[in-house]
Amino acid sequence: MNSVRDTHTRRSSAHIDCVHQRSGPAGKSGERILGFTLPEVLCVLLILSVLVYMALPVFPSWTASRSVGAALAELRAGLNLARRTAINGRCCAFLVLAPGSDRGEDRWSVFKGEAESAAERAVTGWRPLPPRVRFDVTDDAEGRTRTGSVFGYPARCAVPGLDRERVPCLIFDRRGRLAHPDFDARIYIRAGRAAGRGRGFIRIRRATGTAEVYRPREDET
Repeated sequence: MNSVRDTHTRRSSAHIDCVHQRSGPAGKSGERILGFTLPEVLCVLLILSVLVYMALPVFPSWTASRSVGAALAELRAGLNLARRTAINGRCCAFLVLAPGSDRGEDRWSVFKGEAESAAERAVTGWRPLPPRVRFDVTDDAEGRTRTGSVFGYPARCAVPGLDRERVPCLIFDRRGRLAHPDFDARIYIRAGRAAGRGRGFIRIRRATGTAEVYRPREDET
């Protein structure tokens, strides 16, 4: 019985010695210790710092482009809703744009009415653009509007909730065609206050009323 115990003890000691020999650099007691050395940790931190430094300039442009893309998708859905409302309801439909509203945010909404001069009933509530996304109303410091911009040709119509004589809007007739303005119109939007950063636009065909989205590039600044 004692010989069996001695054999088991010797095997256990040999197994522990084997584990100690495979476990890394030796400590003061002669046993091997698991872990990383200080130069290895510093090297990893240096690589991570370089990667973060390289990504920082790209991140604002990427988020701006994503926000503008989301706003363009929402506006296109609103345009399609207005066109369907005009066709199905055999009425006039309005996509009303409210830049710089009293609430401090740019908004839009869809209305319908029997005539082009009055948006009588709301189809949707007022929907704000995503945070830090604005309608791109003017093209330069002199306040000139961009070519084909709907903001340069506001319509004379009454809109519930807006105390304005002229309102920037797109009006669809009973066939779903663009009645106002009388050309292929564009809605420009941008991210931030400075023009040219994360800019995109929607082009609305006058003859068909269909909308085409032009998204900003991911690397645009």
